[in-house]
Amino acid sequence: MLAVIGFALAGDFWVAVALSLAVGLLRSASGPLLATWMVAGTESRTRATVFSLNGQLDAAGQTLGGPPVGLVGERVSIRAALVCTGLLAAPAVPLLARALRRTRAGDADLSVPAESR
Repeated sequence: MLAVIGFALAGDFWVAVALSLAVGLLRSASGPLLATWMVAGTESRTRATVFSLNGQLDAAGQTLGGPPVGLVGERVSIRAALVCTGLLAAPAVPLLARALRRTRAGDADLSVPAESR
């Protein structure tokens, strides 16, 4: 989120290049990390449903968020659209932080029940 906003507001070419690389690396790493976390946190009988719901919510977010951001890019500027994209991701940060705290604190039982092995 911050890297996207930083990229949008970068006034220096090399800063923009560095932030573009950072965004690319973070996006590349987030998929496998999310998949691993979802596998660890779901039972085998519900795992396919969780992955399907994740994909549907991702598509819905792109469908609902894409056109307004595109309109901002068309009417205002590409920089403004990129800032909007970064801001639209902001609500995910506290949710992910909460999930991480629960996982670290042991509140989230990530063990696989014996009957589902």
